Amino acid sequence: MHSRRIIYLIILSVVLSIVSGCNNPENPDTLFFESDPVLPDISGPFEPSDEVSDLLILPHATMIELTWKTPLNEDYHHVMITWIPATSESQPKQIPGLPGVTQHIEINGFTSSTEYTILVRTVDTNDIVSQGLSRSVTTDPL
Repeated sequence: MHSRRIIYLIILSVVLSIVSGCNNPENPDTLFFESDPVLPDISGPFEPSDEVSDLLILPHATMIELTWKTPLNEDYHHVMITWIPATSESQPKQIPGLPGVTQHIEINGFTSSTEYTILVRTVDTNDIVSQGLSRSVTTDPL
C-alpha cells in the first residue's frame, strides 16, 4: 500500500514538472508549446457522391450481372458492391470508374434458387460512402 502511494507521487511529480515546463511566460494560466498543434484539413465537401443510376441486376443460376451508370460528381471514385447472404466470392467488389460512364460486372459464386440483397454504393475521393441502392433478387434454378 505504501509503495503505491510512492508510485502515485512520482507520477504526479513527473506530470507536474512537464506541465510547469510548458507554461507560457507571458500568461502563466495557459500552456505554451514550442509549436502549434497540426490540425487535420477539414475543408471540402462532406456529402457523398450521388448514387448510381440506371441500375440493372440480372440474376442467373450461379452468377449475377450488374449494369449501372456512374454519377457525374467530380469527386466520384468507385462503386462498392456487397450482398447478403455471403457467398464464396470475396466482397466488397470495388469497381473504379470515371464519372458518367456505364459499367458492367458479372459476379460468380451464388447459389441457385436463393434470394440475395445486393447493395450498390458510391465512394468518392475522400472515401465518403453513399447510402447506396439496395435490391433483392433471386437466382435462377439450375
